[in-house]
Amino acid sequence: MNPEQRQRLWTRGVCFAGLLLLLHGFPARVAAGWYIASTTIPPNSSPSAWPTPQIVTRVAQNRLTYETRAWTQIIDLNTQQLSVISHLGQAYWQGPIEAYATLMAARTQERRARAERLMNQLPRSPQRLAARRAGPFDSLSPKLTIIVTPLSEAESVAGYTAHKYRIQRNGIAYEETWLAEKIDLGTDVDMSKLNAFIGKLRTSRTTPPGAVLAELTELINRGYPVRTVNLVTQVVKEVVQVEQRSIRAEAFLVPNGYAHKALVEIMFPTRRRL
Repeated sequence: MNPEQRQRLWTRGVCFAGLLLLLHGFPARVAAGWYIASTTIPPNSSPSAWPTPQIVTRVAQNRLTYETRAWTQIIDLNTQQLSVISHLGQAYWQGPIEAYATLMAARTQERRARAERLMNQLPRSPQRLAARRAGPFDSLSPKLTIIVTPLSEAESVAGYTAHKYRIQRNGIAYEETWLAEKIDLGTDVDMSKLNAFIGKLRTSRTTPPGAVLAELTELINRGYPVRTVNLVTQVVKEVVQVEQRSIRAEAFLVPNGYAHKALVEIMFPTRRRL
């Protein structure tokens, strides 16, 4: 083979390699996954009055994001790391989920102590009512028991058949949720790692913004909650769009120019420092 033939062969090889990169879409920066858009509907409102998604969830390669206009939380299940991003303050915190759980558990203990002092000043019936309204992870009880009961109803939500479940928290019916079994996050995440992450959140009685109690139970192993009704507040969270699509790596990164801050400053920006 003469030099001219070698040059032509090398040039063809470079062109072919470049074509392969274009066809595959730079796989290091793009990954298949789930795009799930949800809306929150206040009591006595029509879903048609709230058509714009307020919460976007993205899932790909053992990473998840919950995103709104005000905040984003990024979960890396491989490292069990959490990023909490404030778009209003253009700031973020990044660290192990244990650090997040420790801070939020301490805040829960503070709220519980204040609430108990207030409850002791009220008659017994209002005490029980206030305890019911404290939220799924803000209970006055030091223990959290969740019971999930399948019901017979089924509906179509966001194009998926969804079966109804009732969720009890410490013996009180707290949520009704419709689960779509065909939305299987297990195609893109290691469910054992997701369950480990959820377990750490449950011990701290907290949840990423955008998640509901149904997403922190064993239901997540069966499918995805596409509609959830809070039986205390009557607020509805409903999925309005679900797609399996390519998710760019930038979706799991902190935006450029954001300042790193302590977690307490991100989570409680107006709280007076001691």
